[in-house]
Amino acid sequence: MKWVVHLLLILVLISIAQAATIQGEVYDFYLNKVTQGKATISTEPIQQQVITDGTYSFEVEAGEYELIAYQLDDGKIISATKETLHVSKDGTYNIDLILFPYFESQNILQESEILFQEPEQINLWPFYVALIGSLIVMAGLMILAYFKLKNLKPIILPKEEKKLDQELQKVLDYIKKHKRATQKEIRKEFPLSEGKISLMISELEEKGLVKKIKKGRGNIVVFK
Repeated sequence: MKWVVHLLLILVLISIAQAATIQGEVYDFYLNKVTQGKATISTEPIQQQVITDGTYSFEVEAGEYELIAYQLDDGKIISATKETLHVSKDGTYNIDLILFPYFESQNILQESEILFQEPEQINLWPFYVALIGSLIVMAGLMILAYFKLKNLKPIILPKEEKKLDQELQKVLDYIKKHKRATQKEIRKEFPLSEGKISLMISELEEKGLVKKIKKGRGNIVVFK
């Protein structure tokens, strides 16, 4: 009888030792942390977590999983994303998620049994109102800036940017112009190798000029 107890104890310890942690931050389309949402992962049984501070964390065993996060407004989904993960060993996996407007992600979410909401139940009016409001505010700021620009002195770049070499400055200017860009888009714009582009982005990130966020198998680079 004792050997059965010992065997069960060993199996439990092995299971705990092989557990991995999947964690990260969740951002909306405008790169603000999500404070009203949910995250789920397709373990057996499925794990669900309410997002209140822009972060999530799950404990899983080795295997392949679907990680889904979505943002809620009045109980309705307004943005979402899905990632397929392959966990081969224990440890901590840091995976940041960016949510996209739900009408761009319906085909992803309809395939999952995790979600309880049908697409036709979603109210997109809050998104449209917020978008129109943002455009109005932006137009007002542009008009205000137009009348003040004549009195402004030439902008002096921070010392950190002045020290950048010519190629690195061009990459930074491209990211700054578009606010955000994938690493693949940056490589298409500049005739450099993938390794060179990766090193340049890492250098910019170390200098605190950009932030790199993992998205699927690639990265999204955001100007700070």
